[in-house]
Amino acid sequence: MTTLFIEDLFGNQIEVTDLDKAIEQTRHDCTSPFRRAPFKIVKGNSEIIKGREHELTTVGAYAKDALDKLYLLKEKRDTGKAQTLCSPPKEIHVNFSN
Repeated sequence: MTTLFIEDLFGNQIEVTDLDKAIEQTRHDCTSPFRRAPFKIVKGNSEIIKGREHELTTVGAYAKDALDKLYLLKEKRDTGKAQTLCSPPKEIHVNFSN
């Protein structure tokens, strides 16, 4: 069986062991308004990238980017070729003021 990987929004290589489950889990995070700084995965732990602490992105935007890549892997798996299934990721703007 081929090992599958995606590259996340911050350049981390993420191994995908169960593609359908990964899609299901990532889809739930797409609406999250929570924000986080860019991070690198080091020995299984996330560490904020020094100098980029103030470049916050929403968890939803991070998940949308990953979900688009997971759908491309699924299309490639199911048809033997990759096709663009989703429009390019759009920025998610969150307004916390009323």
